[in-house]
Amino acid sequence: MTRTARALGARPVALVSSAREARRAAEAGVTAVVDSSSRNPDEAIAELTDGQGVDIALDPVGGPRLGELIRSVRRHGTVVSLGFTGGRQATVGIMELLACARVVTGYGVHGDSGEEIAEGLDDLGRLAAEGRLRPVIDSRYALDDFEAGYTRLASRAAVGSLVLEL
Repeated sequence: MTRTARALGARPVALVSSAREARRAAEAGVTAVVDSSSRNPDEAIAELTDGQGVDIALDPVGGPRLGELIRSVRRHGTVVSLGFTGGRQATVGIMELLACARVVTGYGVHGDSGEEIAEGLDDLGRLAAEGRLRPVIDSRYALDDFEAGYTRLASRAAVGSLVLEL
């Protein structure tokens, strides 16, 4: 996601929960890293954004971290939930949504039409061909070893994509 965001002109900030994740996020090319294991994320995001918050937060993990992401976005900002490896339940402060009119939405490619998917893949292919997009690969698994790959993903130790190979 980081390289895609940069290729589209965004300045991505990674909110991580360990020094290892912070190193991997920095290697992936984020503009800034906030490691919640060593720093208060609310204060760090406020400092990075002059107190305004980020425009949009993408949440590929889900679970209890969703509340932190909601607090990180600016007034009328948006949080997009993309996954749930961190858990399917989250506690959300309703006042944090109402007071700043923040938006929380979900996205899954399965809801897109074939045409929308093809268009998105074409855009990604163009960015890759221009050299503006290179994925970060955490690890590779044979298709027969799908469960081991999912276990790594669910462990939250993975940083970047997991590839299933045929």
